[in-house]
Amino acid sequence: MLSKIETSKSSSKAFWQKELEEPIPSLILPNDMSLLFKGESGEKSFSILLKEVSSESILHYSIEKKIDLHVFLLSVYFQLLYCLTNEKDLMVGYMNNDHLSVPIRVTFEDSITFSELVYQVENKTSLANSHLDLEGINWLSTFTLPPYTTTFSLQNTGIENNTPIKWALDLSGEYCRLTINYKAKLFSEKTVTRFTTYYQNLLLFHLENKSLDTWINNNSIISEEEKILYQKLNQTSEKFKHDQTIHQAFIEMAKKFPNRMAISSIEGSLSYQQLDEKSNQVAQILIKNGLTSEDLVPIFMNRSLLTIISLLGV
Repeated sequence: MLSKIETSKSSSKAFWQKELEEPIPSLILPNDMSLLFKGESGEKSFSILLKEVSSESILHYSIEKKIDLHVFLLSVYFQLLYCLTNEKDLMVGYMNNDHLSVPIRVTFEDSITFSELVYQVENKTSLANSHLDLEGINWLSTFTLPPYTTTFSLQNTGIENNTPIKWALDLSGEYCRLTINYKAKLFSEKTVTRFTTYYQNLLLFHLENKSLDTWINNNSIISEEEKILYQKLNQTSEKFKHDQTIHQAFIEMAKKFPNRMAISSIEGSLSYQQLDEKSNQVAQILIKNGLTSEDLVPIFMNRSLLTIISLLGV
């Protein structure tokens, strides 16, 4: 049962001040900014039919579970954002039935079920819509930019704002259609396509699962193809010479592949030969200052190229 909504003259302004109190959630989705920084800008649109998800199945689920259709689909979107970012404070601009973009803010505890998430979204959307009187709308209009960085709408009503990614669903056809408008300088079409697959996977999970009390952390969003790929990437075990130290193994690699990249960071990169030369310089300085074998050398540094050089030099 939702709590009774206060109707005093100052209630709407007070509600939104509390709901949008600092710090405003900052949504950092996986993006391709480094790859596309010099590429095209502006907004692009991507639309796809989720052929594994029929509109009828979504409507039937909504009726069977007694969940508002908008609330269900928005809850799945919040779950997707949580899975992608692991952020525990999330905000989405939601297009309500009056075609107003409403900030909806939800929080995630360490363990939360989908049922609890649905209840929270239902509660927040109801309260938000109840505080969209003139006072509430006027207070929200004081924001120069939207307080959220992504939006969600149903029936492709569209939201006109400058957010990096806009999510719109349309159930008017046989299958669910998902349209995403996104900033081309942040996301590639391949990344956006991957997001749609993740959303479809979550939808399918809930449509096929009869219980709402599943832990959202237990819902895998990646495809079987990606699972196989990750397994291959994680198969990094190699036979290692137990009678060889790390430093000896490094010297061996430096002799075999002097021009190959050894380490890389935002500061730059070094080949095996360059890394060997710089670490030898550190070693010579230590020897000149009286360091002998088995002496202890403390290293107190931030992670950087110099840290690796120092470790090898010692």
